[in-house]
Amino acid sequence: MRFTSPYRRYGVVLKPAKKVEIDGELVFKPGIHIQFENGQAVIDDPKVIDLLVKSKWYGKDFISPEYEAKKQKEKEAKIEDTQKKTASKENTDSGSDNRRGSSGNSRLSNRSNET
Repeated sequence: MRFTSPYRRYGVVLKPAKKVEIDGELVFKPGIHIQFENGQAVIDDPKVIDLLVKSKWYGKDFISPEYEAKKQKEKEAKIEDTQKKTASKENTDSGSDNRRGSSGNSRLSNRSNET
């Protein structure tokens, strides 16, 4: 997935490097650092992509047009699904209203004929 930044040489630390003690010995554990080249970074690792879009700098210093397009399509699909459910429910509700209304009208017409 491609990420873009207005800053040509932008870098972001997603997980800092740290020293970890293993069997009484300090071992250097590398972190995750992304370096943008000419304002672009292409990331294939889903875990790193997830860290980037959840970063507090996402949307401020960098974005992913591909991720935004995907998110927009999902949002539109959800709205469309909600509209279909609402329309289906309205059709069901209006069908039951018509049955009540027609039976109510027949009672009124029977009463008016009696007088």
